[in-house]
Order: sequence, then C-alpha cells, then structure tokens
Amino acid sequence: MSSISSLFLISLISSIFYIDIQNPSSLFLVKIALNLGKVNIAKMLNRNNNFISEILEEIGEILGILIINSKEEVYNKKQELENPSSLENYHNSFPTFLLKFFDRLIITLEKRKHKIINKKRKQRGFEEKIFNITNIQKKSIFLISIILTIVFPSINT
Repeated sequence: MSSISSLFLISLISSIFYIDIQNPSSLFLVKIALNLGKVNIAKMLNRNNNFISEILEEIGEILGILIINSKEEVYNKKQELENPSSLENYHNSFPTFLLKFFDRLIITLEKRKHKIINKKRKQRGFEEKIFNITNIQKKSIFLISIILTIVFPSINT
C-alpha cells in the first residue's frame, strides 16, 4: 500500500478506537475498518463524487490479496464449485467477502436502473416491474466465477 493511504487508514482506525498505532499490519486494519462498517465513504470522495484514484487502487489491491488468501476456502469447496446441485448452492460456495462485494455492487447498479425504468413505465401508464434478486445472483455468480477461474485455474467454476 502507498504511504498516503496507509496513513489514512491508520488515522481512520486510530480515531475509531482512540488508540495510537505505530506499526500496524495494514491489511488487518483495513479488514477491521471495513468489517466495522465505520468507514465513511462520503469522506473518501472528492468534490466531483469520484473516488480518489489512489484509494481505488488500494481497494483493488486489497481485494486481490483477499482473493489470493481465500485459496484454502476455495479449495475446500472445490467439489461444490465444480458440481453444484443448484444455483443457490453454487452461489453459497463462493467466498463470503466476494459474494457480499459483488452482490452489493450489482444491487446498487441494478436498483438505480430499476428506479429509472419504473419511472418511465409509470409515465407511460405501464405496470411497474418487480426487482428481481435472482438476476442479480446470476450476474454476481458470473463475475465471481470469472475471477476465481483467473486466480485458481485448476478449479472448474
């Protein structure tokens, strides 16, 4: 991690716990901050509501490290990933942090699209569409399976 974002995360976690951290394990601190849900995303945005590119790079790096470190979990579920009995079973076989990340990402994007579509349908006098969570799961599964195939090519996801 770059020193700027490391210092940012250290100060963020220090302020959360009111402690002075000198030599932390940065990945550990990032995990704590994200798991606590106390990261104020609004403070990480610049005036144009765009993430500062350094922070995005750090998030990508952290996500990559977490994926690589999930090797044992993925290999423990190899049989379920290669021969799932259902879509739900396959979905639940992926590492939890990846599911949460991609599900939330796709839900956020799809909700915005859904809102716009229903607004137009309402203007035209048509019935509103119901938000379909199954399609979100399918998109999430697709993206995660591509990533796991890149990282762990011996697993046929």
